[in-house]
Amino acid sequence: MRKNDIIETTPGGYHIKEWIKVREGLDEPDRPQVEEDSDLIMRQFARRPKLTRRQIGDGVSIPNPRVKAALGRLTDQKRIKHVGGSGITTTYEIIPAT
Repeated sequence: MRKNDIIETTPGGYHIKEWIKVREGLDEPDRPQVEEDSDLIMRQFARRPKLTRRQIGDGVSIPNPRVKAALGRLTDQKRIKHVGGSGITTTYEIIPAT
């Protein structure tokens, strides 16, 4: 067994190693921050109508959880749409205003 193992096998079964810390709650950004991040991301779509999540994150220099939250908000608002891929290669496309 290695020092960094997460699961420990004991005669009583499997257990999470004691060095693992468990937290409750979500580390979701607050609503004003999501709105600000969404605005920054939409500025990127003004220059290029199709972007991957990696390109978006690199372009706005914000942490990945905040990028994901903002992209979720923009998708829910039907300002952008998911067109393929997964993870950081997920591609989004702007939905033209009608």
